[in-house]
Amino acid sequence: MDIKIGKENIIISDFDELEVLKISMKIELDGEKYYMSAFSKTANDRLKRTFKRLAEDERMHYEKFKGIFEVALRARGIQPDSIDSEEGLYAYIDSGIFNKDAEAKNVKDAVMNGEIVELRSILFYNELLKNSANEGNKQVLTEIIEQEKMHLGILKSWEAAV
Repeated sequence: MDIKIGKENIIISDFDELEVLKISMKIELDGEKYYMSAFSKTANDRLKRTFKRLAEDERMHYEKFKGIFEVALRARGIQPDSIDSEEGLYAYIDSGIFNKDAEAKNVKDAVMNGEIVELRSILFYNELLKNSANEGNKQVLTEIIEQEKMHLGILKSWEAAV
């Protein structure tokens, strides 16, 4: 798989559905960890609730991608319990979708880094949507893209307040 990240687009080529689903699951798990870390470091109760909700949404996205992943495995005659769905995920850490080193130094950084991550997720999932032939997957991707856009809006609304 080849991933090229620009300021306003992400191009994915030479990919397999299982690879893409693994990366999507990794993005969502990293997002959940990031928002829980921001939650634990934030004193503002309203912002804490926001970070917690974002973390919960990322977990929900992960579960949706995991479900699609398991269906894709079964379609290939592979039992989901027979493999480690996280195998190979860390090979894509440097893809730039989610920068694990984006440790927030303060609340404003946490909000701004969150915005960057949400925008990259939107770009990544839009590219997947363009290349997906499965109508069920398209529906899930469209739903997740809308939720990621909502997350971006929530974070942008906090930007001026922090």
